Amino acid sequence: MAIISVVKIRKCFYGLLLAAFMHHSAFGQRLPLIEQMSALDSILNVPINSASRYWQTAGDAPASVSIITAEEIERNGYETLGDALQFIRGVYISNDRNYTYVGVRGFSRPTDYNDRIVVLLNGHRLNENVYGSCYVGNELGLNLDAVEQIEIVRGPGSSLYGTGAMLAVINIITKKEINSDRLRVKAEAGSFGKLRGTLLYSESFDSDLDVNISGVWGDMKGQHLYYAEYDAPETNNGIARNLDWEKYYGMLATTTFGGFSVQGLVTSRSKGIPTGAYGVVFNDPSAKTLDALVNAGLTYEQDIDENKNLTLRGSYLRYFYEGEYPYDTENTKDQIIGEQLMLGGQMLWDASSEYRVVMGFEGIYSPTASYFNSGASTIYFDKNVSSSVISSYIHNEYQFTDLLKVIAGIRSDIYSESGAYLAPRFAALITPWKTTTVKALYGEAFRVPNIAELYYEDAPSGFKKSDGLQPEHIATLEGIVEQRLSDEYFTTLSVYRYTMNDLIDTRQDLADSLFHYENISSVVSTGISVGMQARYQSGIAAYAHYEYQRTIDKSSDKVLTNSPEHVVKCGVAVPVIDRWMLSTSWVYETGRTTVYGTSTGTFLLGNVMMVFRSIVPGLDGSMKVRNILDRQYAVPGGVEHVQPSIVQDGRSFDVSVQYSF
Repeated sequence: MAIISVVKIRKCFYGLLLAAFMHHSAFGQRLPLIEQMSALDSILNVPINSASRYWQTAGDAPASVSIITAEEIERNGYETLGDALQFIRGVYISNDRNYTYVGVRGFSRPTDYNDRIVVLLNGHRLNENVYGSCYVGNELGLNLDAVEQIEIVRGPGSSLYGTGAMLAVINIITKKEINSDRLRVKAEAGSFGKLRGTLLYSESFDSDLDVNISGVWGDMKGQHLYYAEYDAPETNNGIARNLDWEKYYGMLATTTFGGFSVQGLVTSRSKGIPTGAYGVVFNDPSAKTLDALVNAGLTYEQDIDENKNLTLRGSYLRYFYEGEYPYDTENTKDQIIGEQLMLGGQMLWDASSEYRVVMGFEGIYSPTASYFNSGASTIYFDKNVSSSVISSYIHNEYQFTDLLKVIAGIRSDIYSESGAYLAPRFAALITPWKTTTVKALYGEAFRVPNIAELYYEDAPSGFKKSDGLQPEHIATLEGIVEQRLSDEYFTTLSVYRYTMNDLIDTRQDLADSLFHYENISSVVSTGISVGMQARYQSGIAAYAHYEYQRTIDKSSDKVLTNSPEHVVKCGVAVPVIDRWMLSTSWVYETGRTTVYGTSTGTFLLGNVMMVFRSIVPGLDGSMKVRNILDRQYAVPGGVEHVQPSIVQDGRSFDVSVQYSF
């Protein structure tokens, strides 16, 4: 097996790696309960686990971190992970009327299926093993009312999480006790024929056994959509009728007992394709996709003594996809099945009051990574690949003085299909004053070619197998200043620059006119982010963020597609009467370049949400208006679309009632 190293690992980095960690309380001791803190402290001191794979505050984390709490999810009416991420600094969202995509710091390749971020559920990886994709829309099938917090760690994360963690790691952490009322059901209705129902069930036993079950079901009829590019009599004058529909469900069960925690997730979503993507017959009702996911995870955590903590983790992930694509000559079907078995362990050791080391290993075996494509009587592609990866990592942290803390770490991944790779990370945290933290960060990350990129070929449709693909790489340098101004106000300033090399894309070989995957382009991005949070004891909460992100394709020296240069986000939540809450969130973006070289316009979106608690004992309700100004706006589509940009929803309304038993 060929061994490929990540750039040249500098000798000075290894020197730091041998000596670094911090003064910290024992891992088993959680941080203070947020109920005991001030309004601002309740946000700043929320324990997080994703940045270092142990519990710490966001201020202590060697990364740029945002947290979405259960309170924020409720008062803003977030229904999907994509809903919640839309108002987080450094993140932006696209939707092509089939899938939801996450952009981070100016980078979001159209139709990349989110393969450069990693999504975790209670620390268990949810990215599938054929495309490396992950879900953030209704295809995730998760009831966010069961979520305690969502942790967003921006920047490279491969030093802890391996392939795909190039732009961000997102960890969804569910509540240990979902519902003190035991059973809670919610019914929702809204615009575009929306019907949605959720449930929460929680049971605690004297034996320290907690069982929680949450579920979601949805049915959306959608809209009739007009596309000028198809405005002809033979294509229904550009109107896609009854094709914007979506049906989905999901169920999550979690159990904790002693040091053990178990989770099981089952999701399924079917979606119509109204855009005519991939050249299918426009306005044909048989064009649709189906995505399903099964995840089972087991975690065991135990303090060995006051200075050592052991965590063991295992999981099973099964992904299923089926797409039906009607063409003039025949209907074709895509089918993908991916299975992964994952096992890992981690030891955290506080060697002294100044030094901590975290060591871990992971093994992933993929018995199935299958891609099948066929017509009525012809099989165009049929391949299944079994593969494995063995990983190990070590992170060290050293508290040199009260002012300076240094973190250094590295991870090694050995892939059976593509070689071995290293991902380093280095951070220095300086606290010149009690209310100020300065972070200097450097990290590298990678994405190995996925199974589809390595093996896909279909000569009749003009695609051949790729040879010699290398992993994509990113190197990020970032400086962060976090400043607490008072008991109510907290500000953040972040300046970063990253270079992404060897990006994998399709290219046509002029010798045979066939397309194939190749390491083609490089990207450089420079950005600045400024944000402020405010929390008052009265219950009022507010935030405002501004981001400048200029991301350039180095080969053309032009702004990258689907990359807004300026983004402004703000919001406020105000208690009205008793426990009723009124909140509003806004996002402004400048235009994005499409894959056809055109540009989408700027847009301003605003959502307004009213939460009515305890209307009568046990009964709550809410009303939400999305895109309250009814702005007509669009986001770039992919090369599979004739339309340069895909029009998004106008104003819509949601109403819900919830009853607790």
